[in-house]
Amino acid sequence: QSADWEPTYNPELKDMKLSEYARSEYIENNYYTRKLTNVFKGELNDDHLKIAMEVVRRKILVGLLTKMDQSMDRAERYFKWKYRVSPENQENCRAELVSGGSNKDDHRVKTPPPGTGLYEALRRQNVYDLQLYSYVETIFEEQEALFKDTPENFRNIDATCCKCDPPTWPPEGEFLCPLNRGPEQEAN
Repeated sequence: QSADWEPTYNPELKDMKLSEYARSEYIENNYYTRKLTNVFKGELNDDHLKIAMEVVRRKILVGLLTKMDQSMDRAERYFKWKYRVSPENQENCRAELVSGGSNKDDHRVKTPPPGTGLYEALRRQNVYDLQLYSYVETIFEEQEALFKDTPENFRNIDATCCKCDPPTWPPEGEFLCPLNRGPEQEAN
């Protein structure tokens, strides 16, 4: 762990190897299944997994890091987000985010190979989350149907530019163009 600003930061994990973590009291146990079912202690069972799957199916617009561009496009289409400030700059920023990420962990640990003792130790602690993730990937594919009536690249259709000369404004009404923030404003 290196994100010492995060509320979950634990300095005891900072220099811990993955093999040590897998044997420690700190190892997560089916984190997402527990979070989605609000069951944070005790044993889980197949009913908890079914509840977590139902929550995903009914309540979550799924995005995948492995399909970041497609995931961002879906969010833009679902929420009807359009560029309003400076479309060219916003598109460049989006492309940078899709290709390089933001606030990412540069100390990422490689997944141990399947069949190794370390992999099995981690798998045993996350058996429901692994099944849940497989289901999430299925839901990602099924949710494609939600976007069939919304054109791809929706963010650029009728985009406006309040920072351009001359500025253009969205036809649906009021829009406040963000103020420029210089270094002296960001410090305050």
